[in-house]
Amino acid sequence: MPKPLKICICAHGSLGDVCPFVPLAIELEKRGYVIKALVNDLFKPLFDKHGIDAATVGNPLDVNKIRETNQAMACLTEEKGFGLLVDAYMIQNGRTYYQDTLAELDGADFALVNTFNRVGLHAVMARSIPWAFVYFTPGSIPTACHGPLHLPNRGTLINKWTWWLVKKKLSAVENRLRRFLQTLQPN
Repeated sequence: MPKPLKICICAHGSLGDVCPFVPLAIELEKRGYVIKALVNDLFKPLFDKHGIDAATVGNPLDVNKIRETNQAMACLTEEKGFGLLVDAYMIQNGRTYYQDTLAELDGADFALVNTFNRVGLHAVMARSIPWAFVYFTPGSIPTACHGPLHLPNRGTLINKWTWWLVKKKLSAVENRLRRFLQTLQPN
């Protein structure tokens, strides 16, 4: 009997970025895959609660710092707000997150990476592991509990907006992130 495929889930970000991977991991385990989630310390308990193997990667997150950053972002334009997010989380925590992710990827056959996890993807590619992006946008889909209720379903709209924003508004931030990623090297 062939050994089961080991899939690493590289889920980094906020609750809306990480939480949807829990039912995905549960279903993949039911189908016989070996799953390991690579998440920050705040979200490891989500996976532990369901018996999914999870490893903490990156520096411990400070909830108060996250609140302060989010409040600061709310006052800024998209470009400056996203730049603050990139600086606060991807670059300041990036080296530790990258090295931890590299170590935890040992033995992985495949990786699922949430779309905005650029540092995690960089580690996956350094290990030459086949991968796929997974794009969940719960914060962009209006519901009774979350999101802008006055807007229509934005499934295709969010994709157009995201790429327009990246292309037109965030090129300086993207260049800063790209330069940072180029400094990361596997051990």
